[in-house]
Parts: sequence; structure tokens; C-alpha cells
Amino acid sequence: MCTIGLINKSKVKYFTKKEPFIIAEIASAHDGNIKKLIKIIDLALKTGADAIKFQIFKTKNFISLRNPMFNEFLKIEINYRNWEKIFQKYKRYKKRIIVEPYDTESLRFCISLNLFSAIKVPTSCLDEVDYINLIKKINKPIILGVGGIELKRIKKIYTKLNSKNSEIVLMYGFQNFPTKLNDLNLNKIKFLKNNFQCLIGYADHTDSEDYFFANYIPMIANTYGADIIEKHITINRIRKGRDYYSALNPDEFKKFVNLFKIKSLVNGNKKWSLNKSEVEYAKFSKKYAVANKFIKKNKKLNKIDISFKRTNKHGIESDRIKKIINKKSKKNIKYDQIIEINSFK
Repeated sequence: MCTIGLINKSKVKYFTKKEPFIIAEIASAHDGNIKKLIKIIDLALKTGADAIKFQIFKTKNFISLRNPMFNEFLKIEINYRNWEKIFQKYKRYKKRIIVEPYDTESLRFCISLNLFSAIKVPTSCLDEVDYINLIKKINKPIILGVGGIELKRIKKIYTKLNSKNSEIVLMYGFQNFPTKLNDLNLNKIKFLKNNFQCLIGYADHTDSEDYFFANYIPMIANTYGADIIEKHITINRIRKGRDYYSALNPDEFKKFVNLFKIKSLVNGNKKWSLNKSEVEYAKFSKKYAVANKFIKKNKKLNKIDISFKRTNKHGIESDRIKKIINKKSKKNIKYDQIIEINSFK
């Protein structure tokens, strides 16, 4: 399979950074409570996450009355008027806000406010003609949720949007409350990276009670090529509110962000160049020429006069020693003293 849709490098603006771009996903952790939502936002802003994502919906527009989940979503629905108040309250953080509208009306609402930096298209909306036609008109970064859908659908929507929008992200990952380790299939990130010329994201839904894997899995995803990492956040997981399964508490989320900073620091540069510490290590560990015995001034240097040992500074390596063999010493050189090229004539 050949790569699809060469990315226009001039498009890549919002998500580009050295460390992975980390999104704090609030989802339904607010339980429909405005005060709780504000508290989560305030806590999320302090974690060091690059952006905060909000799921916005009107229940009657995306869930059937006959769906058993209808009333559940109705309980946690935040109306547009309250959403507008929230976005106005945090408009100074516009560059850190990402919205995920679950229906066309909610998408129109978000567009009308224009108080967000990027938009995520839920997997369930990828086939909605009206929704996608609106998305095509938005000159903002677009995240496409592609977890659990067939490749031909990904190709179709990607081709349709790639030439229209400022920046495209394919976001792999799906929620299974929580998602089991054997269902993660992180190799799909590599597949997307190799076959689509765009940014790749990973939405993690690993069981957050398993602290090791909740941190380790996103690390692997980033190593496999995920440029963006999305992770749920909640106030207190012990209370088991909505979307708590894969959510981190604020203090855990802050540590999560710091882990990626450390990872970036540990990875270093992609080019092979020695940093200051490596140069110092080489000075410490490498062997250089020292006098094997007392060398008198004006004596010609022979190979038997030399040993190679670790020294505390740079000297002459064995492959360069022939430059001074049979040359006369300019001064007395004590036993075990480092031999320098400028000490011979």
C-alpha cells in the first residue's frame, strides 16, 4: 500500500512540538454539573497538558429515544447557553481548547463561538454528509477518530478532508471501559504512520487503576509514532464518576505529562553528535599514551617507552603515536606522565 495524501508541511502548526502533544480529555467526567466542570478545567490547566478537550452534544440529536443510554446522556448534557458561558470564561485559553461535537447542530454551535483551537470528529460522525461538509469549511486542525473503523473508510474521509483543512490528525484508540491490553494493537499506529502522510494520535483508554500500564502504554504509542496523546482526566477516580475507568487524577496527570518530558530528554537528538557529558566520559574512559619509564630530555622515543592507560585529559591515541616515534624529547618526562605531541621535536 502506498502512502496516502502527501501532507503540506506548511499546514503543520498547532500540534508540532518536541515532546508529544498531550490532550486532557474531560469527556463526561463533569456528570453534567457546571461547578464540577469548572473545577476539572482549573485542575487540568495546572497539569501541564497542551490542550483540554470537551465533548459537546445534544442528546436528542445523536441518540435514539429507544436507546437504553438516552436518559443517561440526557442527565449529563450541558446546554449550549452554559457551554457558551464556560468558553467565554476560559477564552484566554482558546489556544488550548479542543472541541468534539457529537452532532451537526453542536458542530454549528462550536463554529459560531470560534473559541477553540482544534476540533475532533468522533468516529460516529465520519459518515455524516452534513457534518463533514461543515468540517471542510473550517480552517482549523482536525482530529479524526479512527479507532474501530475499516481502512477503506479512513482512506475515504482522509482523502476528502486532506486538501481542505489546515492540519489532519488520525487518532487511533477506542474505549472499552476500560480497553483490555490484548485489544490495544498498537502496531496499527505504525501502520497509520507508514501509510498516511499526516500526524498520528493515540487516545488511551487503559485501566488507570493499573498505574504502570496507564503510563507505559502511551509511552509505547509515542515510540511507535503517535505525535499526539489523548488521556482522560477526572477529579477523583475513587468516586467512580462517569468516564473514570481510564482517567487519571490531576496529580497523576501532572506526573504523566512530566514522564513524557523526561522521555524526550532521555531520547535526545536524532543525529549522532557527542554532547558535553559524552566528551567528558570519553576523556575519563579512553586510553592515551603515557611514559612507560623516565624519558630523558633529547632522548629519541621508542615504542617500548610507551604504555596506554586511562588519563584525566586528552592525549595521544595508539593510532597517532607513530607521529612522535624516533623524535627527541624536548624535556624530561616522568614515569606514567601523559605524553603530548608538542613535547617532541
